Amino acid sequence: MDELTLQKKMRNYQEEQTKENQKRSSENKALSIHLNENALADFILNFLGRKEKLIYNDKLYFLIRLNDFEQFYYLLNDKLSKEQNIFIDHFHVSITYNDKTKREISGIKGLNSFVETRDVIPKDVTLSWKIIVQYPNAKTLETQTVDLTFILNKEKSAEGEILLTINHTNQVWGIEVVNLIKDKIKLLTIFPSKKYKIAKIVNYFLDYKIISNLTSMLMAAVMLIIVNATSTYKNSPNYYNLFSSIGNFEVPSDQIQLAIQAAEKLDSKDLSKFISDEIVKDPRLNENLKSISETKKIFVLDMFWWIICSIFFIFIFLKFYSKKVMQYYKIDSYILINSKSENEYKNDIQSKSTGEFISITLVFISITCGIIANFIYQSIRSW
Repeated sequence: MDELTLQKKMRNYQEEQTKENQKRSSENKALSIHLNENALADFILNFLGRKEKLIYNDKLYFLIRLNDFEQFYYLLNDKLSKEQNIFIDHFHVSITYNDKTKREISGIKGLNSFVETRDVIPKDVTLSWKIIVQYPNAKTLETQTVDLTFILNKEKSAEGEILLTINHTNQVWGIEVVNLIKDKIKLLTIFPSKKYKIAKIVNYFLDYKIISNLTSMLMAAVMLIIVNATSTYKNSPNYYNLFSSIGNFEVPSDQIQLAIQAAEKLDSKDLSKFISDEIVKDPRLNENLKSISETKKIFVLDMFWWIICSIFFIFIFLKFYSKKVMQYYKIDSYILINSKSENEYKNDIQSKSTGEFISITLVFISITCGIIANFIYQSIRSW
């Protein structure tokens, strides 16, 4: 076999093998893609790096100064320095003032050297980070953004508002940043005292319809006390004085016993009817019963109006006192970045008069104790 024939057979064999491979590939429907390293990195970045947004929003009391804003930058920068292929590309601060002006500060160096000399009060401050993630051999860059805003709106609420927005492609990373910033915010948070919280709850209930329900319940309790007082009025010294001379009357004992039972068990209205029906025949006993009827009527009216006025006074003064407690223990949110804002903070602290608050507290305690003592005395007297 010559060389030419051998080459021809080899070509025929290769063609047959190629056709066989194509046939098998078609049957298996297999797909093969050849990608270089750059294309593969871009493919992973675009397919897996889809942007998501994580938002944290809260209302609380905070006190924050200029160096605290710097600390937020250093905290995040320290975290990123421990990670690979990620860094802060740009950082800037935006400040809005009460005179409707706005100042933009670029970079941490600009923030470090910033001094506000104008006589203005900051209304909100926003810290913004643009963070770059660059994977090896990738032609494109991935961008993450973090925006942290502190807002004051004292016309509506003493509480400040905090808004944190993170645009990210890695959920774990986004959660870590949120927790890092929240931990720092906790250090700047001012928590109201328990006295302020209690006063706020009391003031809330005294401002709404629940006070009418509470008043109705107290009125029912008052009526029960009055019924008890009238039914047991026999213990009153006046009652015994009116019957002190019965022993001198020449009246049948059954008539005296009937008069005593009527005086003990009947209220003023029924006792008057009892007298008008002349069930007790002796005029001297009837005169005594009339005196008891009038005394009971006066006693019931006095006790009724005393309790109503006491309840009304307690509610009014409690409302007034709860507001004073809230004013004394209340706190505000502050952004202190210049002398004007610092002076506002000091003036708010100094404007709280301790002497006035102590005086009002002593008056409130004295009046409350007096009302309670009088109420206990009247209740004991009626039994």
